[in-house]
Amino acid sequence: MLKLIGLIATVAAGFGLGRATFKVHVRMAILTAFLAAVVQASLKIALPHGAIEQFAQSQLYSASGQFVLMALAIIETTGLLFPVALMPWAGASTRAWATLYVLGAAVLAAATYYFPFDVVIVNGEVIGPKHAPYELGLVFCLPFGALGYLVGYLKRRQRARPRAA
Repeated sequence: MLKLIGLIATVAAGFGLGRATFKVHVRMAILTAFLAAVVQASLKIALPHGAIEQFAQSQLYSASGQFVLMALAIIETTGLLFPVALMPWAGASTRAWATLYVLGAAVLAAATYYFPFDVVIVNGEVIGPKHAPYELGLVFCLPFGALGYLVGYLKRRQRARPRAA
């Protein structure tokens, strides 16, 4: 279920970006990207990843385990989320769609890489794999977002085309 939620959010974000006419303020976009990289790198150092992994594993049999994993994915990407959502690098609509993309990709990465979704057990002991960095999840989800973007872009073009009477 969690993978489906992430996939839908990623494709919907691409669709929304494709339908929207947006203007990007290049200098602010560069500053936002730099700030997001610095904040995300700082967050990766500051977060207790061992404790997060252990907490995620403890949620295996709980009824709310998937929601806990979704929350962990959001926490681990806050360094990217806040600059993308709050910095005025583009209009509010574009920032909202970009934020939805980051959220969807993070949830999809959590559902794919976090225990118990992709587990290797040897002699009854869980040995991995460790999840990939969420930044890679954002890149791996680009084809899904691009598919949504293409459909949204074609819809926008169709809407803008003058109708022949």
